[in-house]
Amino acid sequence: MLADYFDFVSMILKHPVTGRNPRWSSGMSQKKQYSHSFSALSSQLRQFMQTLSIPLYGTGLDDNHVTLAAGSVDTHYTIREVEGIDNHAEVLTSPHPYYAANDSASQWIWEKANGLPAGTGDSPLIRTFVTTFDLTGYDPSSAVIYGTWGTDNQGVDIRINGVSTGISLPGVIVNNFSDLHAFTISGGFKKGINTLEFVIEDNGSLSAFRTALTCDADARPDRIPELLTMLLFAAGVAGLVFFRKKTTKPLTERET
Repeated sequence: MLADYFDFVSMILKHPVTGRNPRWSSGMSQKKQYSHSFSALSSQLRQFMQTLSIPLYGTGLDDNHVTLAAGSVDTHYTIREVEGIDNHAEVLTSPHPYYAANDSASQWIWEKANGLPAGTGDSPLIRTFVTTFDLTGYDPSSAVIYGTWGTDNQGVDIRINGVSTGISLPGVIVNNFSDLHAFTISGGFKKGINTLEFVIEDNGSLSAFRTALTCDADARPDRIPELLTMLLFAAGVAGLVFFRKKTTKPLTERET
């Protein structure tokens, strides 16, 4: 949140709205000019609130949402059924030709980069891929996740905070991994850390999972005092700049 604060102040300093604006009427009073400036600051604050990002990562991406190299460990996804510290997923080194091609939003991952272990028709393999995201400072009731996913073979369920969403990709069919399938989650969120789980069942010789994700949410009402502090600080800066512009004469005037 401290970084967000400095980003906002930087925005104000880079795009000042104080002082006399050439678009204003020359007859506009100083009081009206300052009122106009404060309104502009309020508008910029609202815009700032709406553009705060919620870190939520698709598969096969690093901390900057850049695609990882093949064979890399994906630290944003752990596997519930794998014990120990080496329970992170890995980016596939050679995705099957039938898989939807990797792109900048997501890549295919599995327990091992070679797509193993795998299940069989008689003995399916279940793997649950887990990622988390933080809604601190946001209204959980307003949160919505938009995503796409693909599975080899079946997508058994997507769970939010341990609760089933009823979203699935059933059947041992090529379409589950030859295309990515859209889904939306609009409930089940909570304050703070949230957990998103993808339950995958493999029934063949290779396995894979992939998802691309974004999350939108409104700033929570209890952030208003903090944001108001930011607004008041920015308004103070605006007043100082306005006062300086009002009292400082051009150099040519001071020399005469």
